Amino acid sequence: ITIQVMEPFDTAGNWFERAGNTLHVKTRAGVIRRDLLFQEGDAVDPQQMVRQLQLLRSRKYISDADVVIRRIPGDFRHVDVYVVAYDSWTISLDGSLGSGGETMVGISDANIVGIGARLNVETNFNRRNFSYGGNIIGFDYPNLFGSFYHASVSVGREFSESEFKVDIDKPLIQPTDYSVGFSYSRVKEDEEFIAPDTALTFSRTYNTDLWAGFSH
Repeated sequence: ITIQVMEPFDTAGNWFERAGNTLHVKTRAGVIRRDLLFQEGDAVDPQQMVRQLQLLRSRKYISDADVVIRRIPGDFRHVDVYVVAYDSWTISLDGSLGSGGETMVGISDANIVGIGARLNVETNFNRRNFSYGGNIIGFDYPNLFGSFYHASVSVGREFSESEFKVDIDKPLIQPTDYSVGFSYSRVKEDEEFIAPDTALTFSRTYNTDLWAGFSH
C-alpha cells in the first residue's frame, strides 16, 4: 500500500496557487494510513474500496481521493494499491457583529500541522468600548489512534456566558458495525437583576448524553 498526498492547488498554476501550496502544510501520510479500512495482505474487496473512498472524502481536510489497484508483473496473487489523497485548503476566518456592539473574530485550521485535527480560536470584544469579551477554543480530532473514535472539546467564555463541552463518538463505517457516543456540556450565564443587595447571580445548565447502536 502506497500513500500519496497531493497539494491543494495546481503546482503549475499561477502565483497565488503556488503561494498557497507553499503556505499549506500537507496531510501526513500516517494520517491517511490511519484511516485505511484494509491492510497489506488482505484480500481485495471492491466494496471495501468504495467505503474507503467515502471515508476519505468525508474528511474536511481532503477534497478528493482515489484508490488505484495495479497488478504486479509476473505475480498473480498480489497487487499494489495506491491511495491518493488531494488536500483541501483548511485555514478559514470567521466573524460576527451584534447589535449591542458584540463582535467576534475567529480563525480555524481543519488540519493543524497536517495531523488531521481541527483547531478553532474565537476572540470576543465590544467594538464600541473595546471591552474584552473572552476567548473560546475548540479542538476536534476525527480518528483517535486509528480507533475511528471521534473526539471534540470546546472551552472558553463569550461575554456573559462560559462553556465547557466534550463529545466522543464512533460512527458507523462498516456494513456490520457498532456505534457509541458520549457528550457533556456545562454552560454558565451571568444574569443581573434588581435586588436589595444588588447581587450578581448566574445560571448553569448541564447536559449529559450517552447512546449506542449497531448496523446489520
